[in-house]
Amino acid sequence: MGIEKNKIGDILAVVTPKEQSYEQIMLYSLKDNRYKALNNHPRLYARQVGNDTIKIDDIFSQENIRSSGNGTILLSYLKKEAIKHGYTQITGWLSSVDKTNFEKLEYFYKKNGFNVLFSKDGNNGKIYLKF
Repeated sequence: MGIEKNKIGDILAVVTPKEQSYEQIMLYSLKDNRYKALNNHPRLYARQVGNDTIKIDDIFSQENIRSSGNGTILLSYLKKEAIKHGYTQITGWLSSVDKTNFEKLEYFYKKNGFNVLFSKDGNNGKIYLKF
């Protein structure tokens, strides 16, 4: 899909499994094999819901490399693919499992153009981006 450089200097191949365009987007380090093991690759999982929406199911990045720009790279490729394939929005949920990180997640998604809405009880939230 492309080659990018993150904030910590990793040169990354942005890839998706064969025959998929956006369902899974992963980053592979071309510089030092930092993400050599499959389960270490920063990755994004998404799927089509309805005719015009892509739903983010999960974004994964190891804690020791968070804030390196990998999530922003993954989202930028998802947005490009969504527009390319005619989708009009990307949605997702903030789970209560991540409640202790809601402030960071809110900042991350807003920085990437998403709207963030939290439930009245503050236990979960919704993200969405309309094109």
